[in-house]
Amino acid sequence: IHNGLSNLKVNSQQYLFTLDGITELDNQEIYKISFQLKRDTSVYKTLPGAEGTLYIDTKTLAVVRFNELRYQKNDTLRTSVIYRKYDGRYY
Repeated sequence: IHNGLSNLKVNSQQYLFTLDGITELDNQEIYKISFQLKRDTSVYKTLPGAEGTLYIDTKTLAVVRFNELRYQKNDTLRTSVIYRKYDGRYY
């Protein structure tokens, strides 16, 4: 599992998730879910952040795509992962 995706699973309570709707990808119905790292508004300094989009198959609930943007001070990291079905499983 991609490190960013595993961070979402382990630290899910630190993120806000929003169901943006259902779309189609590779002839499959997909949930499009945006996420963002919660920020502590009581601290007046630049905090690291993360936001992105999960695409989840509506039938199998498998993650089929993961896009993330992480930023901290002057650094930005953009990650995109596409999973493909092979032998009934996504890799």
